[in-house]
Amino acid sequence: MSFADITRVAGQSFDFIIIGGGTSGLCVAARLSENPKVSVVVLEAGQANLADPLIMTPGGFLGQIGNPHYDWMRKTVPQKTNGGAEYIINSGKGLGGSSRMNFLSWNKPVREDMDAWEKLGNPGWNWDSFVDYSKKSEQYIPKRGYDVTTKNEQELYGECGPLKVSFPAEIWEGSAYVLKVLEALGIPILDYPVPGEAHGAGISLSTIDPATQSRSYAVTDYLLPNADRPNLVVLTGARAQKIIVAADQNLLSASGVRFTHNNSIYEVYATLEVILCAGALSSPSLLELSGIGDRSILEPLGIDVKLHLPGVGRNLQEHITHMGACFELKQDTDILTYDLTRDPAYVGKHGQTHQQRYRDPLALALPSTLAFLPVQKFSARADIITDHQVEKLKRSSAAAMTVDLVEQYEIQLDFLRNPRIPECEIITFPGFFGYGKFAPAEGKRYFTLMPTLLHPWSRGTVHVNSEDPDAHPCIDPHYLEEELDLELMVDIVKYVRSLGQMTPLKEIIAVEAVPGPTVVSDDDVRSYIKSGIKSTWHTMGTLSMLPLDRNGVVDHQLRVYGTTNIRVADLSIAPMQVSSHTQSVVYAIAERAADIIRADHPQ
Repeated sequence: MSFADITRVAGQSFDFIIIGGGTSGLCVAARLSENPKVSVVVLEAGQANLADPLIMTPGGFLGQIGNPHYDWMRKTVPQKTNGGAEYIINSGKGLGGSSRMNFLSWNKPVREDMDAWEKLGNPGWNWDSFVDYSKKSEQYIPKRGYDVTTKNEQELYGECGPLKVSFPAEIWEGSAYVLKVLEALGIPILDYPVPGEAHGAGISLSTIDPATQSRSYAVTDYLLPNADRPNLVVLTGARAQKIIVAADQNLLSASGVRFTHNNSIYEVYATLEVILCAGALSSPSLLELSGIGDRSILEPLGIDVKLHLPGVGRNLQEHITHMGACFELKQDTDILTYDLTRDPAYVGKHGQTHQQRYRDPLALALPSTLAFLPVQKFSARADIITDHQVEKLKRSSAAAMTVDLVEQYEIQLDFLRNPRIPECEIITFPGFFGYGKFAPAEGKRYFTLMPTLLHPWSRGTVHVNSEDPDAHPCIDPHYLEEELDLELMVDIVKYVRSLGQMTPLKEIIAVEAVPGPTVVSDDDVRSYIKSGIKSTWHTMGTLSMLPLDRNGVVDHQLRVYGTTNIRVADLSIAPMQVSSHTQSVVYAIAERAADIIRADHPQ
């Protein structure tokens, strides 16, 4: 592998062009380049930022929410949506993509989540295959002194993969109080996460290398160990503008990619395939800019339609999250929180020494504790909600709902009824997590219980709104468009607020800082939710792996319908949302994509 200058790439030919040097792109590149007979080039729009402490320190980025010094990491663009919400693009712009700036959480969906992908028309995309590819990516490192044989962890986690997966050495001290309250409410407390069985609460596994107490991600574990491969070339600062396509016997064939580098336009050519790994927001835009998408979207923009594929940019699904309930800690507690890191002097002093420090918030994984709850655990009206949704779907005419959505909703109804399938996640954030009119008080310490809706019913879209490749796409996630999403959020926000009134958690709480005493009625809660809905940056579904007659964009071999050699290997292909953080899913998709591509090119 070499970080190329433009002369290594411009006008040159490679067997595989990978658009996007993020989580999936670097995984696919590393696997394909294991064969020295093929050549691979990765085009990454951002920069490398290798060994940057803001990336490598577990608490280096998210502990600094709101600190303008960190804005270069996020590359955010606000998009107005309905319901008064604001959608934030987390483009992951930079080598490693979102794996360099995420919560570090490594958990997996329930079995039913992945089996649903197969039910929706994708043979072989089920729980068993997901486990195989997830294990291929991970190198699980058990707790010190933990009996691996007794717990049978070797059957649950991979041991030989590149990515380091471990329990964090530093666990927020307030987690014990949260877990005791949840246990009193009948929530199973898990010693370690059991893949496929997400219901319960516990300390999350994290992508932290315990040897260095630093982030393990696509750059450190997939890219850099292969630095001596001459057949793997990575060009940073290279933003793809479009895929160069031409007709090939009633199908489209990609011959290369047009991209910009240092404000100049270049082209690079592919002898075998172009692989899109730009993420669920950017990959659809690149297809549309290349003339592949819904004719009614592209023609008014003056984009020459090469292939009418109406599913492009549809079926956007996102874990809806909210600031939930933020509690101020009593002054006489000595529990440390991320609030210390709002002080630039503290970060400057300790930012690169967290490996040697005990009780340092910069060493904490994010988040400390996760809880995954079925609707029956957090809502007193679970049966009423489910029955209401059944009746609503019965009243919906075929003309008002596409066939693909009917199939997805039928699966989601089964999930609602199942008391072991989580519909909500509660994230324990060891610090103040509020926005808008809410702000922390100087010198105070907080913790936040953030509820997240795992299987939202609302579906959004992302489309280009200009033929200019530099223009941001138009994103509308349609947050809370389905009434059920709002009502589920009402009940889970009330639930997390109630936790602060229970022993022993209330013993460390001074006051509920957010939303506070002015939010009382259910209507107050609804207004509060609408004012603070956020993206979790788990966006998926915008190039769904579904049958073509179900508004699919890629087939089960990840090839874009109507093309001979364009594939997609990122979260955009996921046809339905999952009940977990999505990092493990992205790596599993990429690992499988590499195997699929290699099988199609055995030479």
